[in-house]
Amino acid sequence: INAINFSKDGRVLASGDDAGYIRFFDFPLGKESSRRRLRVTTAVTSLLWHPNKDVIFIGGARGNVTVMNFDVKHQAQGCSLRTGVNAPVDTLAYDAYNGRLAVGVGTDIILFNHPEDPWTFGLNIPPPPMACVDDNKHLLPLPRALKFSNNGHSLIAVYFQHGI
Repeated sequence: INAINFSKDGRVLASGDDAGYIRFFDFPLGKESSRRRLRVTTAVTSLLWHPNKDVIFIGGARGNVTVMNFDVKHQAQGCSLRTGVNAPVDTLAYDAYNGRLAVGVGTDIILFNHPEDPWTFGLNIPPPPMACVDDNKHLLPLPRALKFSNNGHSLIAVYFQHGI
């Protein structure tokens, strides 16, 4: 298991693994839900439930994000967002005020807009400068956690080996 995340109501726990399977468990019983089980084409590296809808964002090992909507009748419908970066999606954050998704992939943070269908590319936030441990070694600034604040007007990024 590479990623877990609770649904907005805390009643469903989603987990994703290297084989690309996303399993859903009824919480607190811990039983796997028989009506939901997905498979994507790459290893799952991050998961995030939409704060207001029955939608889950699935970050993949090759820089893609699958958006799976369970609000539709009879079966889930999904679409794929391509970041243009061939690296694992390590972190996701959703801005419910403005309909934006922030994706931490490689050294970049990619913003997608979704005020209404379809999803559109918004912005590529460049990484901060590389940190130096000593004269011979530079550390890549890898985003590890993202959080929108101030009603979506600010995005806080935590970088591995670099801080906030």
